[in-house]
Parts: sequence; C-alpha cells; structure tokens
Amino acid sequence: MKKTRTSGGSSIRNFHRRFYDCADSAHLLEYIGQVWMQIEPYMAIYASSKSDHRDSNIEHRQIFAAITTRDLNALLVLTSRHLNRTADQIIHELRQVDSST
Repeated sequence: MKKTRTSGGSSIRNFHRRFYDCADSAHLLEYIGQVWMQIEPYMAIYASSKSDHRDSNIEHRQIFAAITTRDLNALLVLTSRHLNRTADQIIHELRQVDSST
C-alpha cells in the first residue's frame, strides 16, 4: 500500500477517493467532495504532523479488508475508530501549536 503522507494531504485525499469511487455513486462522490473541501485544512495538518502514520496505514489495510470481504459491521467499527483516531491526532497537533504561541 502506498504511503499516504505528503505535503497538503493530496495523497491522503487521492487514497481515500479510491475507496469512495467503489460506490459508483455520483451523488455520494459529490457529497464527499464537499466534505473534503471543508476538512482539507485539517487533513493538511494531519499529513504534516510528526507522526509516522503507521496506525493509519494499518487501519487503512483493515478497512480495505472489510470492504473486500463485505463485512459491513467490521467496516463501520474500523471506520469509526479510524476517524476518531485521526481527529484526536489533529486536535493534538492544534493544541501543540496553541501552546507554543
């Protein structure tokens, strides 16, 4: 699996887009595009964080496995866990910036 860390998070966005494309839904892709525009600044913070993103890469592999086996329950749990951990990392990074000013 490709490394997802790049400046600005464009590689992260492209990586996730591959999953969304599997749904083959123009409406879903349009909605997700709108969401990504809102969260992109935060994903850039995440992508540029000092974290090595190993946990994220493991989670991506687990999510992919759940998709390929069509295990909806696992997919929902893994996706929720991934989103929460990513949000926690972004909040941590924002607090680091706030405490240094």
